[in-house]
Amino acid sequence: MAFGPQDALSYKSPEYAAALAKLSAQRVQVRALDLGLSGTATANRRDTGDEYIMGFSWSRSPVAITQAKQAEELAKRELVRLARESGRVAMLAHADLWEAQMVRKAAETRAQSAEMRRQEAERKQGLGAISALDVESARLDQAEAQLEQRRAQELLTSALNEATRYGLQGDADQTTARFKVAEAKLEDLPAYHDAKWDVSVAGAQQKEARRNNAPAFGINALYQRMETTIQANASTRGPNMDVTTHYQPINLTLPGLYTQFVPKPGWQILFQVDLPLNPAGRAERRVAAANLSLAKTRLQERGRDLPIEVAKAQTELLSAQERLQLARERHELDLRRTAIVHAQAEAGAVSKLAVLDAEATQADNNATYARAWKNYITAAAAYLELVGGTWEVEP
Repeated sequence: MAFGPQDALSYKSPEYAAALAKLSAQRVQVRALDLGLSGTATANRRDTGDEYIMGFSWSRSPVAITQAKQAEELAKRELVRLARESGRVAMLAHADLWEAQMVRKAAETRAQSAEMRRQEAERKQGLGAISALDVESARLDQAEAQLEQRRAQELLTSALNEATRYGLQGDADQTTARFKVAEAKLEDLPAYHDAKWDVSVAGAQQKEARRNNAPAFGINALYQRMETTIQANASTRGPNMDVTTHYQPINLTLPGLYTQFVPKPGWQILFQVDLPLNPAGRAERRVAAANLSLAKTRLQERGRDLPIEVAKAQTELLSAQERLQLARERHELDLRRTAIVHAQAEAGAVSKLAVLDAEATQADNNATYARAWKNYITAAAAYLELVGGTWEVEP
């Protein structure tokens, strides 16, 4: 059983479910803030009798709404990031295992070659053709090859364990994939979106600071009937409304007299002027204006820098793609070359050592192919992160 890039792309991070739930909650919050309704219910028991209060209010905060919408977009982007990161780590696990398999194969082949060379050295020493120093050198070469073989096996075990973390079982296929690279406009880049949201939030905060620290003119309408009070306010600071139901009969008991107090129904219209006397109000407006100016400056900087970053990432991706193609061609060439050496060995034209050397070289170049695949994955992930894209495999 073996797995390839497509199997790796099917892995999904355990955090994905929580991130999806967070996005759902953010959407509910945006709708709630946009609607602007809230309510409370209170029940008290006193010596004078029970008291029940129920209230509803309506008001909208542009700052809170803008921040909630920004948080919603960030939650959406987090889902995309998790999907992209899941594919990246799983495909890198595939590439690492592929490389480890080839490194172990090369080490095993060289260990066999070293053993054969040691045996050959001992045979020649018996014939007096070489010295004891040459034999000792061959033994050291074999010890080093065996050490590399053990190290390669440890790396392979570690790579297998890493692949298992992502639900990938078996050996890694010696296959790659090519990913679609979509062109991205400046307005679609996540970093540019972040800067635009910062401007929106700072703008809303500046407007709120101006409203809160400027004289406000408005009309306050109050309606009271029995235990229900409706109050609506419209002013230069924005509209709001409160509805309160309050039930608590007040009994006044005198000798021979029972009276229940009930408020008299009717409307009250009030014209009001609010003059804020906050000494820090001027500073608050200046801070809000400075934050907006800073956000706009950063937006301009991102608009200037991001196209350069995208172009650089795209160049690195195309370079990694070309290196991967060259490694693939080198791998195919080595396969043909090794097949020729095997045919020559069967014909008795070359020795077993020549075959082992050819197989070791093929394994080395195959490991280089795996590393080129790993570099391509890393370059593609960096580009996709910059443009906010996801993994799409070309057919």
